[in-house]
This record gives sequence, structure tokens and C-alpha cells, in this order.
Amino acid sequence: GLHIFFGAYPNMMRLFSELGLHERLHWKAHRMAFALRERPGEFTSFEFTPGVPAPFGMALAILRNTQMLSWGEKLAMVPALLPMLLGGQEFIDAQDDLSVTAFMRKHAMPERINE
Repeated sequence: GLHIFFGAYPNMMRLFSELGLHERLHWKAHRMAFALRERPGEFTSFEFTPGVPAPFGMALAILRNTQMLSWGEKLAMVPALLPMLLGGQEFIDAQDDLSVTAFMRKHAMPERINE
């Protein structure tokens, strides 16, 4: 996915400008879509607010979504996500040896999120 470009984003944008492509780019709203397992054929999404930097934009998108997680599940995620918000990249880098599922289980996040 495009996440592989995030580290090279400034260079990629400079390349687009050098090639004369920058003005032709059509940006889409940043959102993450999810199928609702308990309601086949239905979807929900995390809608990101423009201008809100990561990881705060993700936290806001999770909080605003009303279909995927209950408030109890959202609150259960706080102990795991708070160090990420406060510790930033240093905390994130220290998690490199864990898969996403292992990270979630290590921090007792709701198991339903892993499904």
C-alpha cells in the first residue's frame, strides 16, 4: 500500500513537481474503510480530518466512528494508544518486533478488533 511512501513523501512530492505532475494530482479524502463482519455487505470507515496530524488524526477518527467500536472498546484501547500518542516515534520504533496482533494482545486491547 501507499504506507511504503510515507517516509519518502517529501521526495515523492518533489519528483512529482519536477515531472510537472503535481498540478495534475487529484487528492482524495483520507479515510479507512472496513467491512462490518456482523453485518455482511455493510461497511464503515474512519474519516480523517484534514490538518490534524498523525497520530492525533487517527485517534479522532476512531472516536468519531459510531459503527465499529463501542465506547467501552474505545476506552479499552486508551492504555495501549496513549504511550504512542505521548511517546511518539520512539515508542513506535520500540514495538518493531511485534506484529499488530501481538501488540494489541500485549496491551489487552479488545480481541474483537483483531477479527
